[in-house]
Amino acid sequence: MDLSAALQFVFSGITIGAFYAFVALGVSIVFSSSGIVNFAQGQFVMLGGMVAATLAANAHWPVPVAMLCGVVAAAAGGAVMARLFVLPMLRAGEFPLILVTLGLGVLIEALAVVFWGTDPQMLDSLLKIEPLRVMGATLSSDSITILCVLAIALIAFTQFLRRTRWGRAMRATAIDRDVAASLGINVRAVIVLSFTMAAAFGGLAGALLTPIISTGAQSGFQMTLKAITAAVLGGVASPIGAVAGGLLLGMIEAMSSGYVSSTYQNVIASVVLIVLLFLRPRGLFTALTRQA
Repeated sequence: MDLSAALQFVFSGITIGAFYAFVALGVSIVFSSSGIVNFAQGQFVMLGGMVAATLAANAHWPVPVAMLCGVVAAAAGGAVMARLFVLPMLRAGEFPLILVTLGLGVLIEALAVVFWGTDPQMLDSLLKIEPLRVMGATLSSDSITILCVLAIALIAFTQFLRRTRWGRAMRATAIDRDVAASLGINVRAVIVLSFTMAAAFGGLAGALLTPIISTGAQSGFQMTLKAITAAVLGGVASPIGAVAGGLLLGMIEAMSSGYVSSTYQNVIASVVLIVLLFLRPRGLFTALTRQA
């Protein structure tokens, strides 16, 4: 395999890895603030992409406006999920709450199939710029967009955690929910905020990915699996680690697709998750991100 082909696989890995990083960041936000692994995170990715594609194709809205509406729809779904289903069962324990998110994921996907059907939908590119060409390999404008937005989102979120009152409240709740409540922090509001932000990141990921890969109403659970794999790979309790895990997972999949076979792409991701849970269950980058 020549150098240009290898570099093209690297570009593909970075692109899909940035998408995984977005969704894994949402998983990390919810887990850090509530201890819940949200098995409906992928459905918010699907929701953001499908709403954006529908508004752009059927209502002929400008692509940026359609994408923004997709993000808002996903964020609203996350807020409703937290307020109506998660908070009433907050004292039931982590496992029942995980089952709640799993059941809601099934419900969201079923409703999406009823509304949109099973045909995937595409979306036009957000920016019409020339692709980046390096040594015969090409990085598309959509890939450049998702990488830039990921960098901006990660910087903005880390600054939010460090410099705002709500960010500090989320960090305190992540350390110990009961102690945070005793200090006067509204833990229930923090959990709603975390679900809302996580769903917004998921919706943004879906809106940005739909111009690259068509999004279907039945794609939610596969996205959830990849997001959880990426979050565990980097460290599910660390937002920066989750982003690093997403980028690494994307690179692993791209290289395995190029040098082995695309048939085994999803299998390799599952094997990586299982092996990692045995060898390093806290994630590869947890110690590094804590030191930072």
